[in-house]
Amino acid sequence: MKNLSSLTAVDVSPALWEGANCSISAPAARVIRDQAAWEKLWEEALGGGAPKVDFNKHFALAVFIGVRNTGGYGVEFLPPTEDEGKAVLGYRVQAPAASSFVIQAFMQPYAIRLYRTTSLPVEARQRN
Repeated sequence: MKNLSSLTAVDVSPALWEGANCSISAPAARVIRDQAAWEKLWEEALGGGAPKVDFNKHFALAVFIGVRNTGGYGVEFLPPTEDEGKAVLGYRVQAPAASSFVIQAFMQPYAIRLYRTTSLPVEARQRN
């Protein structure tokens, strides 16, 4: 595997959005490459208000981890790698430690990260 860390967008701000609640209740990872899909994602997940993104220079990975019965969950994006000719965008679902004090409420955590455009096919992969 080849390291593709240069794909992580560091030339724009913000390049990461995350939160504990959204409207998407099933686990999913979506690669967003154009303005129409970006606006649809924000409308569906967060009720609208999509931030401006130049999709000639960037694309996004949106990760939704589904309904959780407590707080303390999140998404960790891993450095991009190349595997079999694909740009692999890895991520992990973070869970609270068993001894953590967390809110006792239903949550639907999400995270969205921008990456620099690549000519490689892109695949999102959950890692353990």
